[in-house]
Amino acid sequence: MSAKPGERPGRAARGDRRRRAVRAGRWAAELREAYQAWLDERAGLPGADTTPALFFNHRGGRLSVRGASDVFAAILDRAALDDDAPAHVLRHTFATVMIRGGADLVVVADLLGHARLDQTRRYTLPTAADRRRAVELLPTDR
Repeated sequence: MSAKPGERPGRAARGDRRRRAVRAGRWAAELREAYQAWLDERAGLPGADTTPALFFNHRGGRLSVRGASDVFAAILDRAALDDDAPAHVLRHTFATVMIRGGADLVVVADLLGHARLDQTRRYTLPTAADRRRAVELLPTDR
C-alpha cells in the first residue's frame, strides 16, 4: 500500500490483480481519522521520507509478510492469548464473519480478490451448530 495521500492501493499481494476500494459506510469518518493519525505519526519515523509503503520495518524498509506476522504475534502475546494463530487468520475471520452474517458469496469473493468462487467457498463449511439446525428442520411425527 502506498502512503501518499489520495492515492489508492495498487497491486494485490498475489499476482497482478487489482483490489477494489471499498466504502467504509458508518465507520468511514472514524477510519479516515485513524488513517490520518497514523500518517501524521508515520511522518516522524525513520524511513518515512524514503519509503512510500504505508507500513515499514525498524530499518525504514517496506514491512515484509514475515514482519507483519511478527507484529501480529507480538499483539497476541501482549494480549496474553495462548494462540499461535498466523496473521492470515484475520483474512479468514473477515470472510467467515461476512458470510455467516448473510453477505453474498460473490460479494465476499470480490472483496477478497478471489478470481473463482471455489476459493471463497471454503469459508462456508458448515459447523456442528449448522448441521444441528438443519436436522431440526426435518418434519417429525408427533
